[in-house]
Amino acid sequence: MFTLESKTRQRLAPAMQRVLIVDPEPEAARSLSDLLRQIGPCQVWTAPDGGLGADLAARIDPHILFIDHAANGPAFVRGLRRSRLACRKAPVIMLTVEITARFIIEARDAGANELLRRPCTIEALWRRVEAVLLRERDWIEAVTYAGPDRRQFNVGDVGVLVKRRRDGTLSPRMARIWQAMNILHASAHYVQSNPDQALRSMLAQTDALKAAGGLGSRLNASAVDLETWLTESDLCRVPPSEVHRRIAALSALVLQEDIAAAA
Repeated sequence: MFTLESKTRQRLAPAMQRVLIVDPEPEAARSLSDLLRQIGPCQVWTAPDGGLGADLAARIDPHILFIDHAANGPAFVRGLRRSRLACRKAPVIMLTVEITARFIIEARDAGANELLRRPCTIEALWRRVEAVLLRERDWIEAVTYAGPDRRQFNVGDVGVLVKRRRDGTLSPRMARIWQAMNILHASAHYVQSNPDQALRSMLAQTDALKAAGGLGSRLNASAVDLETWLTESDLCRVPPSEVHRRIAALSALVLQEDIAAAA
């Protein structure tokens, strides 16, 4: 018999006080609500579709969201991740009756944190909630994708870790730096077609670079310079070549650090 661990329950409680369930089946939503309240005290709101779900999300600022695939789950999650809502980074668990390869890819690429097959047991639900609330993944802010790092995506109880070939040759610090640089370069291609998300993405990467460089470092100072220029410029009027030039200058500095670290 599965027993809920009291210490983990205490750690989860503050992070799941407000829960939003988007599900077109009222009985299924009610069943999930009952299971969640067995895990810990929480307020649960339900919505039958993504439109009402988005309205509720804006009003209640949920700590965690559950979205059924039948409620156009992937589209809802993509919209949430690209929104200006306070809960845009909140953990999302996507529900489905059958987990297929196509569903896994759709959920991962939309920005979901976890998958859950329904009907679910209290143990399965506990494991997913514990995973998304206590084992937070890095946040990726790009133009074509916003959400938790897709390189580590859990399918059921099996962790699926996908690494780029180069990641294995880098220190964790340099891997974070190069990931930020790759996203910077990719975002620069969207400064005219999608300036708002391009700016949000690039500013997120300058924050990552500042943190990786540390106060007083050349990398930190260069990232601050780029951040200042981005916030003070009208990207719609700036020639794309200038954006690429400034990012390339930062890349040259990162390459110097990479070479020095490998020496």
